[in-house]
Parts: sequence; structure tokens; C-alpha cells
Amino acid sequence: MSRTHTGRRAATRKTPRGVLMLFVALLLAGAMLVVGTLVMRAHMPVDLNGNSVALGDGDVPDAGVIAEMQVADDTGLRFTVPALSMNVPLGELSVVRSTLTPPGFVQAYRVRNLGVPLDKASTGTVYVVMHSVNNGFAPGNYLFDVPSAKALVNPGEALTVGGVDYVIDGSQLIDKTALPKTGKLWADVPGRVVVITCLQRTQGRSLQNLVITGHLAA
Repeated sequence: MSRTHTGRRAATRKTPRGVLMLFVALLLAGAMLVVGTLVMRAHMPVDLNGNSVALGDGDVPDAGVIAEMQVADDTGLRFTVPALSMNVPLGELSVVRSTLTPPGFVQAYRVRNLGVPLDKASTGTVYVVMHSVNNGFAPGNYLFDVPSAKALVNPGEALTVGGVDYVIDGSQLIDKTALPKTGKLWADVPGRVVVITCLQRTQGRSLQNLVITGHLAA
């Protein structure tokens, strides 16, 4: 006796086209977000440990000012403080529109249009600026202790700027708002070096600059 198969074909569940398109769009958006994040990280400044620096307002000049500063991130010279095992690249920049904010976080910068160049160090003041950071380690972080808010350099210790040797005279803390008005600091004193960085705090943004001064070694 023959049997006729009359069973139903298994139902095929179809994904609505709108849901499928939404899923694809979400995948593309996620991929674009990942790529965008990677690109952004690739262009973010890093500290001496290679970690990305979280930037706040005023941490770096805008692109137009940086272009006018004619920044050289590495001149092939070094800035050193042997007592602190500090040895970082020395760059150069110029003050533009009263802006003296370094653009990088792994080097010290000699200021071209303040004081004198290194080959005339005996005739005037050499100015050096550098960044420090709160959550990381930039060149300026070598120079102070955050919890005590004190400089780690001492009078009589050595400091070298691009092969020019200095002896540290001392350090002081100056409020950022008062720094431009500190006349003695900007006087072109023969044989002097002035090093400026931000003093970081355990909480909140930096409110003061650490200023270190020294004289040419004999």
C-alpha cells in the first residue's frame, strides 16, 4: 500500500529588512567609532611614558599659534639635571601673542625670542619652558614633588641646557596670573638660566608655576 507524504514544509523565519539594515548600520557605526578613536589616539600627545595626555583648556596652543611659534620639537640637544636623572630632548619655540605654552610633553623648549641664544649665554638669560602633567609624567614632573608642592632641585646642583652648564641658585613658586608681571624674572641678566614649568596639585588644575634659576658654571 502506498503512502502519500502530506507533511508541511518547515516554516522559514525571515528577518524583517528594516531590522537587518539597522543591524548593518550599527556595525558600520561601531567600526567607524573604533577607527575614529584609533586615529584620534594616534594624534594625541603622549608623555614620557608613552601614555596619551588628557588635554584641558589652555594645555596646548591652537594650531595657528603653534605654526607661528615655529616649533622645533628636537634640536638634537638635551636638557639634563643629573641629580634627578633627568635627560630629555631640547626643542625650541618662540613666544607668539604672549603665549608661552609648550606644544609637546616629552621635551624641554628653549625660548628663541626671550633673552639670548645658547652661544651667547654669558651675555644674557636663557629661558627654558616645559610641560608637567597631573596624571602622567612629562619633563616638568622631574622637578617637583606633588604631595609636598616642593621643588626637588637644590642650590648648587648642576643643570645643562644644550651643552651649556649651569649651577642652580634656587627655585620659587609664582601664581600663574602673576608670572607675566614678575619683572625681575624677565630681566636679561648675563649668565643666567630661567626654567619654567607648571606645578601640579593633588586635586584640580595647576595654579602656580615652578621657576628655577641658575648661573653659568665656572
